[in-house]
Amino acid sequence: MKKIVVSMLTLFALGFGVFGVFNHAPSNAVTAQAAQPLNEAEALLETEENTINIFETYGPSVVAVNVEVRGQRIDPFGGGGFQLPPGFQLPPGFELPPGFGQPQQPEQTPGEDDLDEFRPQGSGSGFVIDDQGTVITNYHVIQRALEQGSVTPLDNARISVTFPSIDEEVLVRVVGANELYDIALLEVTDPDSLPEAVRDIVPLPFADLSDLRVGQKTIAIGNPFGLESTVTVGIISAIGRNFPTVSEEPVQIPMVQTDAAINPGNSGGPLLNSRGEVIGINTAIIPGQGGGFGSRGNVGVGFAVPASFVEDNLADLREGGFFSLANRPRLGIGVTSLGLFPSSVKENLNLPDRGLLIQRVEPGSAAEIAGLRGGEFAVEVDGQSLGSPQNPVLAGGDVITAVNGERVESGGDLQSIVLSANDGDTVELTVLRGGEELTIPVTLAVVPQDEVIGVETEDAEAEPEAAAPADGPRLGVSIQDAASYPESVRNTVSYPDTGAVVVAVAPGSAAEEAGLQGAEFNLQGAEEAFPVGGDVILAVDGEPVEGAGQLADLISSKAVGDTVELTVLRGGEEQIIEATLQGAE
Repeated sequence: MKKIVVSMLTLFALGFGVFGVFNHAPSNAVTAQAAQPLNEAEALLETEENTINIFETYGPSVVAVNVEVRGQRIDPFGGGGFQLPPGFQLPPGFELPPGFGQPQQPEQTPGEDDLDEFRPQGSGSGFVIDDQGTVITNYHVIQRALEQGSVTPLDNARISVTFPSIDEEVLVRVVGANELYDIALLEVTDPDSLPEAVRDIVPLPFADLSDLRVGQKTIAIGNPFGLESTVTVGIISAIGRNFPTVSEEPVQIPMVQTDAAINPGNSGGPLLNSRGEVIGINTAIIPGQGGGFGSRGNVGVGFAVPASFVEDNLADLREGGFFSLANRPRLGIGVTSLGLFPSSVKENLNLPDRGLLIQRVEPGSAAEIAGLRGGEFAVEVDGQSLGSPQNPVLAGGDVITAVNGERVESGGDLQSIVLSANDGDTVELTVLRGGEELTIPVTLAVVPQDEVIGVETEDAEAEPEAAAPADGPRLGVSIQDAASYPESVRNTVSYPDTGAVVVAVAPGSAAEEAGLQGAEFNLQGAEEAFPVGGDVILAVDGEPVEGAGQLADLISSKAVGDTVELTVLRGGEEQIIEATLQGAE
């Protein structure tokens, strides 16, 4: 302790000594130091110069997008602050702060004097992509000014953009919008009225995303909270974060994730690389809490729609119209990833470890025309549906393992391939059906999407135990005829046409001691459940078993204490299991 005290005192004394030296330094020395000119070139780091050059070159091309609706008074950043785009869903495990994402509420009900006035309804960002002043932004930024499912403006709405170089708004109209990718194309309503200063700005180029890497520098320019021409810097913190966008049928988009500060009002603005090229359109954030803006602030997790999605769809946007899942070529199927299945279920259903199990095939779709097959039976494990009671997982359908030779493991994998294709294009699906690998060509087509209704399920019940005399020998199983199972069910689980399916095994019975296995789950049809996953008894002491009744007769012909040889089918292989019969309790 004494040593520590001395050390602290020594530092304290040295502190006064140093202070004294500076305090008594000659005034002319201080003056001489302050008079030295600052070397601007040496004062800026290379990365700082890069940011400055990019902002000075392309900053004037980033605009504020203003949406106004006559007779509605709404704070663009009120009502709980910035929200995720309508329909945007966070991945499992992410939670929003309390109160975040609540619907924005009007400040007040407009009176008669307000009905003729335009009121702010939303604000975002955008950027110029050509010398005509054409602007790209997010669809969700201008969505409130349009009739639902179209680019037709509402009678009481208007959209304008504000360029940093001039202090006036320029009216624009929506030429094309893509709900799937949350992008929209705006053009100046009256090009002749475009100020000369705007004509000199430099359009933003698009980057080649093939060499995009985590750790690259990112620069975001936009209008967060209405603060014009705000620039923030960060890195690409992840690539390919599959998030659904604003579509009513959410489409998985492999987002670019960045830690550059993105806040309310940045939506629709560019995310740039160190060359000043657009790598993405800032779309959403995972919000934080606290600070001057409550729960609306950035916590370093922002997402941008990849610029390649804009480039790939730019021609369609320029032609005009509203693009959604309904007017895109589709396979017309619903799928579920086999990665979600328990191993025992996949083993009993003869399913691979990876792939997409087709759940449904829409009538009249490209998939139906090609002959793809959907599921027929809901899968239940321990009385609980895989999936949900309203939308259970269905078995019995084809399994897609690859598209055009490219392996697929998730719905997002399949979706990205199909959405990049055009109407009339043919894709080759590698499909497993009944243990056989097939190659099925499917010609994509635009087909209106029908509403899909899930199959309702009920708890499966085992058949009663095989009849036997009250004092006779017992095996201790509940069984069903294999022949009573539909052919589609037998094909799904590789059951034979004949035999006795073991549904349940009684605790402490001869069957349990011998190691017989009962059903592990149910395949639920429209009206009946079929227990599967258990053993199928094919013979007793070499005598073939056609069904449940014959098994009961063969067992009743034996005596208590007899050992019987059961020929059993388990996992597609025949086994011999010995069981010593017990008497009734």
